[in-house]
Amino acid sequence: MTLHDDDERLHAAPNPLPGNWQENMFFICWDSSTLTGLVVHVQRAPGADVQAAQVAVAVDGQFASATYTAPYRAGLLVPELYA
Repeated sequence: MTLHDDDERLHAAPNPLPGNWQENMFFICWDSSTLTGLVVHVQRAPGADVQAAQVAVAVDGQFASATYTAPYRAGLLVPELYA
């Protein structure tokens, strides 16, 4: 499968909007030698008027996570991701 530039950007929700349409982005960065890494999952669900970012961080084997939610806004991510 080949990804194209348009696959790497936020997509406009289809019109008419199916109630279950959503867009997900997932990023993983990990260093096995230090047990340090980052996992980010971003979900955009305009039918539910919500978008969420789930972030998990591990540093030297210690782990923390957080979830941020916000109303869905076309073309934008959860404010905490770009503030």
